[in-house]
Parts: sequence; C-alpha cells; structure tokens
Amino acid sequence: KDYSLNNDTRRSFPLVYLDAARNFESQFGSSRWSLFGQIVRQLDAHFREQVGSDVQDQVKGHLERAQELLKTDLYRTFEQAVGEAFQDQVRLTTHAVTFDFRTFDPLNFYRSLYPVLFEDGHAKNPAEAGSGMRNLVVMALFRAYAKTFKGNALIAIEEPEIYLHPHAQRSLAVLFRELAAQGAQLLYSTHSASFLAIEHFDQVAVVERRLDDAGDSCTHIRRMTADGLLAKRQALHPGLPLTIGSMRERLRNTCGIEHAEAFFARAVLLVEGPTEQAALPIYAAAIGIDFDALGVSVVSAGGKAGLDALHHLYAGLGFPVFLLFDNDVGGDVRDIRLNKVLTRLVGLAEEERPAPVVAGRHAILQPDFEGTVRAEVELVQPGLYDSLKVEAAAEFGAGAGKPIQARYIARKLTERAIFPPTIKAVVEALPAMLALNPPAPGTAGNDMVDDLDDDLPF
Repeated sequence: KDYSLNNDTRRSFPLVYLDAARNFESQFGSSRWSLFGQIVRQLDAHFREQVGSDVQDQVKGHLERAQELLKTDLYRTFEQAVGEAFQDQVRLTTHAVTFDFRTFDPLNFYRSLYPVLFEDGHAKNPAEAGSGMRNLVVMALFRAYAKTFKGNALIAIEEPEIYLHPHAQRSLAVLFRELAAQGAQLLYSTHSASFLAIEHFDQVAVVERRLDDAGDSCTHIRRMTADGLLAKRQALHPGLPLTIGSMRERLRNTCGIEHAEAFFARAVLLVEGPTEQAALPIYAAAIGIDFDALGVSVVSAGGKAGLDALHHLYAGLGFPVFLLFDNDVGGDVRDIRLNKVLTRLVGLAEEERPAPVVAGRHAILQPDFEGTVRAEVELVQPGLYDSLKVEAAAEFGAGAGKPIQARYIARKLTERAIFPPTIKAVVEALPAMLALNPPAPGTAGNDMVDDLDDDLPF
C-alpha cells in the first residue's frame, strides 16, 4: 500500500529539514509555505491565545492610528495616481489597486517581522549580503525554529557547505559539534571534508548507489563502530594498551583534511609519505589513468607507522584500499618491526624483510620508492635518474625536498615515455581493483552523512 504525507503530518514530527536549494528570499517570505511564514502565523496564534480580545483591540487601534499618521498629502496624491493609472489600463473591469501598510495587518500582528543584519554596527537588509551570509541566516532560522517550536527537534541539513568559503565551513563544523555536545542532534549530508572529523569516524555513514544481487540500483550505506575498529587494532597489535579514547586521539593528532577527503573516494591508494603521493599521479596520468576521474585518493600516512591504522579505518568503512610500502632492506629495528605488522595486515606470512611484489591490493618496494625508480630507470638509460636528480637540485635548490624532486623526475621520465615497470604495475592495479567494486550506472562518488549524536539506526 502506498502512503503519502501531507504538510500537517510532516509538521507533527520533531524534524526540521533544510534542503540544498535553500533560498533566503523564499524562506523569509510571508507565504504560508515558507518556514518564516509558518513561524509568523504561530507567533500570532500564540499572541491571540495569551492576550485578551480587549488588549488585541487596543493594539489594533494603535496600529490603525499610526497608519493614518503616515498617510501624508504626498502619500495620498501618489496612491490616487496609481489607482487612476490602473483604472486607465483595465477600463471596464471592477478591479482596483491601492496601498496598505502590511506592517499593520490586523489579521497577523507579526507579519512585519523581518531579520536585520548588522555589519560593523550598521544595520542592513540580509538580502543585500553575500550568498554565504544569507545561507547562515537561513540556517539560523531553521535552528531557532527547531529549538523554539519543535522542542529541540532533530535538524537535518543538506550540504551545509553551500556558499561558504573553507574557513566559514570549518567554523560552522565546529559549531555543529558544540551544538551536539549541548544535546542537539544534527544530521547532515556533505561533499566537504571540512565537515568530517576523522577521529569521529563512527558518526559517518558513506552513502552510495550500488547494484543489488538482482542487478537493480539501490542505496547502500556503510558504517563502522568504534568497537569494531578497536577490535581490528587490538588483533593486529595484541601487546599494545589500546582504547577507543587513545585511538581517537591518535587519529586526531595525525590526520588532516586530506585524510578526510578520502571518505569521498571510490578507492584509496595508501602510501608511506609525500614523495609517493606527489609522483604517482604523474605516472598514472602519463599512461592514461586519471586518479581523480576514477575517484582514487592517494593518501600519505606520514610515515610507515601510520599505514596500518589508516588501512583499518578506510577498509573498515568499505573502501577498496591498495597499500604501498617499502621493505627497507638495511633499515633500522623499527622499520623491521613495522614490516612484520604490515605483512600480517595484507595477509602474508610475517616477515622482517619481505620480497618486493605487486599484488592485487598491495605492493612492496625494495628498498624504497626512490630506489625502485632509480634501479629500473638505470636498466633503460644508465645515469639518467642521477642526472635528473641533479637537474632538480639546480632548479629548486640543493635543499629541495624529496617530493618536489620526485615530481620533477616523474615529469621528465614520462616526457621520455619511460615508465618504471613496478610503478606502472602499481598504478594499473587501481582500475583493476575498482572493477571489482563498480558503482551503480550513472553514479559517481559518495555522499557523506554525519550524525553528530550517533543515534540514528543506519
């Protein structure tokens, strides 16, 4: 049986929904369909319930007298001229036009309400402000309505980042968390990493269109609990005193907006550091693989020690993850210990110095990224890699870091149509991995839903 919801039924639920097509003029209009129009009618109804008819008559009388005072000779002349001009145009009809003070509408004492925006102490019409400021005023209206008229209802906001520059987005995201801490419940969908705090991964739902077992397109939602991630971390590191609190704190300290952006990806290429992150997209583009078009995020873990935590995080949320790390032959004791952890993570026998390999979802380089590229370029043109490194130092300075050197070398090699075989195999593994996780036809990317109170039954 099909069910439909009328407006009265919708208003009975403790939910305030602000869609992406929010418009200041329409939301603050006096129409009965606008939110502000609903607020004005409720304020007026409350006034009439609370105040006796004698007081209402007094208010009406005061307003009518004020209206008469405003009708100066010039006003009456103008009003008469408009009426005569209109009659000239309509001729034999019974229509007429005149002016009235909407401010003094006796049918609704609050109809004249309108927001006033103060900027540097000066009052102005919000309609004259920029899109971002008007957006904030509209959101404030919805928040106030939820609190005053709906008893702190759930607030559902579609794409709160609309019209806001990055700093304003981050500021609003902080405000949302403060409101949640005070007891409000907010649910929002977003395409902005500024509204995702990676340490609160368990408040995030990844929403995507996928094919079901019957081949039909359906909405699929992926979530991960804090207990679920903690169990994965404890299984990989049985000797470490891990807690949900310490796990969140590590993510907060080591992750930034780049790591949150991966929540919008179709797949994640997880690498040790910025060198691989800088160079791999260049090699991929040169052989016709556009990571952005595929929805692949190349994420730097900031060192080998951060790889396993991020792998657990992304894989736990259902993202296909390709892990790339060095075997660091000749490395220190810490690198050897981490090799043992990472080989267990990808399902290999635990090894201190694993053999180099490119597999379906992981690759191990020997001894590291730069060493792999150099060794394989030497087989094509001896001395080329070292000469390109000298050129990079001459162009960017002797103190230029590894990432900028790697980008320079990648550009120069691909211009010569030289592709280190191992690097080529790594970038080609990404489309193959994605082929195993196709989206529904006609869709791309993911929506994020962030439930700041974490009570919704997804």
